[in-house]
Amino acid sequence: MDLIRQECWDRALYAHGTARIFEDRARQTARYRRLLTFLGIVVPVAVGGVILSFGTTSGWLPHLLAAAGALSVVQLVSSVWSLTARWDERLAYARESASENYRLSEQFRKLGADPPSDARLRFEILEVAYQARQAADYKEDVTPEEKRKGYCAGLLRFRRECTQCGRIPGSMKASSCPMCGDF
Repeated sequence: MDLIRQECWDRALYAHGTARIFEDRARQTARYRRLLTFLGIVVPVAVGGVILSFGTTSGWLPHLLAAAGALSVVQLVSSVWSLTARWDERLAYARESASENYRLSEQFRKLGADPPSDARLRFEILEVAYQARQAADYKEDVTPEEKRKGYCAGLLRFRRECTQCGRIPGSMKASSCPMCGDF
């Protein structure tokens, strides 16, 4: 029973860390998408607003059109990049993975904290879901820096010592440890 409890706590830590990785990815991708959407709306609105306010003979119009043209090129290039990099798909995947990993982490935590008589069976069922999620997440090219940050997040959440440096992180600030820091 102690072995199952330890495995549950380990899986809870790792699933929490993976959730944090994909939560951070989702936050960053959503920020990029908002910026791209903003650029796509603000440029034509600004040009239209100036023309409506000052007319087509305004001395500002040539300068505004030059700036709008440059921003439009940036927006178009960024839009093509977002399509080819599949930002929408990556955002959806990151949100789904974060949610599922947080759920798995919590289920492992509960099982490890108070194992019932059928703990072995419940662990095996959770383990199948955990392994499937990990296999899917592996395909998303998680970087070594993200892995260290995720490990640190798990250690911080569950107040556990790093296996390398023996330190319990007090925050998400990077340390010099090659296992739980340096991100």
